[in-house]
Amino acid sequence: MGEDVLAGASCTLESENKHMKKSFSVVLILLVVINLSVAEETAFNGVRLADAKWKQDDARLTFSDNNKNMVVRVADRDFVTVPYDQLEL
Repeated sequence: MGEDVLAGASCTLESENKHMKKSFSVVLILLVVINLSVAEETAFNGVRLADAKWKQDDARLTFSDNNKNMVVRVADRDFVTVPYDQLEL
């Protein structure tokens, strides 16, 4: 009788283990799909930009996947906006 109980517990654990693996796989796939479908905006603070008199100001450099451009912002104003297709590497 003790062996039957252990065999039943073993089947239950195997069933739960398979269920957990399947659930984990589904969650992992969902996270990957969500991550790939969300456009991103990356910003760099503390960038120094020199003006015509060589005075340096703090700027913020932002790469926007939504707008497909790069924006240089000085003093909370857009200083220059460059589309991705105009950038040369």
